[in-house]
Amino acid sequence: METMHELIPFAKEMLSQKPNRKMVKLYMLGSVLAFFGVVIGLVETVCSPFTSHLSLEKSKKPVAMQRALVTRQHAS
Repeated sequence: METMHELIPFAKEMLSQKPNRKMVKLYMLGSVLAFFGVVIGLVETVCSPFTSHLSLEKSKKPVAMQRALVTRQHAS
């Protein structure tokens, strides 16, 4: 919440100044990247229960093999 209180005066100050064309492009690029980051995070959150179930089925057999490899690395 305190970030919003800092962001609002900053946005008002930026709007009161005449923005440089280069800065506008930079802000637009940052906004687009942030939006895609939020979308990707939401997709991962929604899809994670399905992928974790499939990965559990696949990882049942190799666990013993992984343990054997770990003990070999430490023993040598």
